[in-house]
Amino acid sequence: MVHDPLFGSVDLKRRILDQLDNQMTFISIETLAESIDGVSVNAVKKACEELKLFIKKQFKPTEATFLISRSKGVLYNRRTVNNRAVSTKLLNEDIFYNIIRELYLKRSVSTTRICLKHHISESQLRREINKRGAFLHDYNLHISVGSRITIKGPETAIRTSGFTYLFFIHRSILNVSWVTDPEYYIRLSKDIIRYLGVETTDNIIQIVSLIYYVTQISVLDKRKLVLDEKRISYFKEFNLPKVPSFLPSWSQDDWEFMLLTIYAVNLFRFDIPIDISDFKQKITTQPLEEWMALYEKTFCPLTRDQITYVEDIYYKDMILFKVVQINPKIMIIINSVDIDRLKNQYPYFYNKTIKLWHEFITLHKSKNNEYVFLQSLLLSLYFTPIEKLLPHINVFLFTDYPVVISRFMQNRLTFYFARSYQLFFKTTIDEADIVIGTSDISTALRENGKLNGLPFVIINRLISERDLYLVEKQLTSIVESKLYE
Repeated sequence: MVHDPLFGSVDLKRRILDQLDNQMTFISIETLAESIDGVSVNAVKKACEELKLFIKKQFKPTEATFLISRSKGVLYNRRTVNNRAVSTKLLNEDIFYNIIRELYLKRSVSTTRICLKHHISESQLRREINKRGAFLHDYNLHISVGSRITIKGPETAIRTSGFTYLFFIHRSILNVSWVTDPEYYIRLSKDIIRYLGVETTDNIIQIVSLIYYVTQISVLDKRKLVLDEKRISYFKEFNLPKVPSFLPSWSQDDWEFMLLTIYAVNLFRFDIPIDISDFKQKITTQPLEEWMALYEKTFCPLTRDQITYVEDIYYKDMILFKVVQINPKIMIIINSVDIDRLKNQYPYFYNKTIKLWHEFITLHKSKNNEYVFLQSLLLSLYFTPIEKLLPHINVFLFTDYPVVISRFMQNRLTFYFARSYQLFFKTTIDEADIVIGTSDISTALRENGKLNGLPFVIINRLISERDLYLVEKQLTSIVESKLYE
């Protein structure tokens, strides 16, 4: 999973909460630290102590508790809140989050006022900004500290990073505590959507409200978009609606930039009436075509609708990075998935996607980056039927027990391994990848030339945990060998 480097201290606590949310009993600090990449035991211990005090202060015991025991470890027990609610409250107390919030609103804020408000010295403030503000350099944004703290950079970068971070952190304008009148922005967003003549949902309206909000406060503060010649030429290739009359302060550039951002960021299915046919003519489709061919070779044929979907994402990505010019790192954070969990849940599928990826970047070295890898992984996961996510294993079950007992054993094996393997029980050994039996027939089978090097596992009639462990060892070996065939 990709982590947020801008609000790192809050991010560590969020990661701790996510890990503890999967534990129903106490877990030691050491075990917890091992489950979080790149973090020391002392850092996790300190963060847990802070979380205990914070949750006790911010939430009633009926909502959430955070317990620390010297002998048992830590236990996080939430009842009527989710982790996002806890993270939002953590952010509201984070000094850098509050600085960023004010800079997006006003672009500049008094250094003295920030120091007094958060009870820190100017030297501490500078250290905090230098440490965490460095991440913004990737977006051509810089924070300077003098008598005032100021954010500098292209207006386009300020707007896109402001929107994407609001979405990443809050998801809806209703969750942004410092927006004083969210209903106003929701109402205007509904007007915009009606003007565009597209169908939508309440959830989409609230998300659109975030980007409308970011654009509106910039327009009211008379912050003008400055587009270079290349961007201006791109804008001319799109047939975009005129800015509506109910946005009298907006320029056509403000309107078009917001529309293209909504369209290209592709956070939801939102069919804005934009003609991009001229733009398409200038974009090479060879990487797209070769990725689709590799997917079909690795997994299964794509339907016509799936091909259209991939093409749509490909062109939107081109607009996103060439025209809107959002930094891919922001999109990686927004679209992040828990890769470790995916790898553990679907190891066979994951390894096949890695093979696909290596073949793809051999053909297109310029595409070898984290964002394209993530898109490849997510598209593969989205398109691949559930039966293709798990490896297909043919089993010959040999037993001298009655058919009813044999069927019971098949069901036990099938259900136990259902999340990792698809087991298909065959009537002849010639079709099998593995032989499982309740008696040692391996000698007889070898003498008759039937075993042919197939793995063979002897199990009990009442299948034990040890039996399952021995079977799984062989299944893992079979899958690994199939991957490299």
